[in-house]
Amino acid sequence: MANAFKDEQLTVSDDVEQAFLSRSASFKSDDLVVYDVKLKQWRPGREFGEELNKIVDEYNIDAMYDELSHGLSHRDMLAELGEERVRAMTDEEFAQAEQPYLEKYDEEFDERGVERIGIIEDLPVGGSR
Repeated sequence: MANAFKDEQLTVSDDVEQAFLSRSASFKSDDLVVYDVKLKQWRPGREFGEELNKIVDEYNIDAMYDELSHGLSHRDMLAELGEERVRAMTDEEFAQAEQPYLEKYDEEFDERGVERIGIIEDLPVGGSR
């Protein structure tokens, strides 16, 4: 995950992973970790890897909905209240003002997922990433 979207890879995370996995082997956990002779490194065993993938997938889905809710809420707040007013808010005021927007999107995503999310062509909007 640490290197998924990076052009330059972080090797420290690989080192930590290898240290962790190599120590796991001493706990007679042959099914949890295996040593790949070709790659000369430890990796999760099949069952352990599948379980890790489930955990990561669940996290990614939750993170996607959270980011989407916050992004859409921020967009709607700016459109409704204006950039100047939003920028003038304290962190506490911002969190309080954002709450109804977040609730709206959380309810939408809980009930329908992203089924009704789409792009409206030719809609005049400002801003970008």
